Amino acid sequence: MAVGTTAVIQDETEDNHTMKISRFICAIIPGLIACVGCPLALATTTCPLDHVVFTDRDSGRTFVAKRVAQDLIYRCNHAGTLQTYHFSRHQPRLEGINDCRGPFGDTIVQGRLGDKTVFAIYSTEDGAPCCSWDSFAAKDKVVVVKRFVWLTGTDVPRIELNDPWYSISNTPVRGPVNGPLAGGEYVPGKCR
Repeated sequence: MAVGTTAVIQDETEDNHTMKISRFICAIIPGLIACVGCPLALATTTCPLDHVVFTDRDSGRTFVAKRVAQDLIYRCNHAGTLQTYHFSRHQPRLEGINDCRGPFGDTIVQGRLGDKTVFAIYSTEDGAPCCSWDSFAAKDKVVVVKRFVWLTGTDVPRIELNDPWYSISNTPVRGPVNGPLAGGEYVPGKCR
């Protein structure tokens, strides 16, 4: 009888263990099924820069990008002479060539901060520190004197949403962002 009792106890333990596993599976499977889109939500999302909504972490103010232009510079060494070329679009034929460096220069984002038109300019340099943001009101002479070639379609750069690298914010090396976006940390959080 002790053997039978032991067997019964063993069976009850196995049944109990099986029941716990089946309860766990029943509890977890619906969550997994509901989370079919989770990998997509966790994956990096990119957005054309002219559709990005930047939101300040502290104030909640938004800078809504509307148009994008670029003033790109490539520096190429031709027979010992350094030449600088300006373009309004990336030049894949120059990228990766041993004698050419770039692109450097400015990416200009025209957008709305509340009811005002604002220009945010991301500048990259051929050196360190490499890059910084600045902002200007629509009537600021820095932007009034420039002629922009606004990009469309696939020419518009795409950025990763919620990536701190693309946030319009102060940098410890380059200092504060000036102009209308000064003092904020505008994170690219939404694609409109």
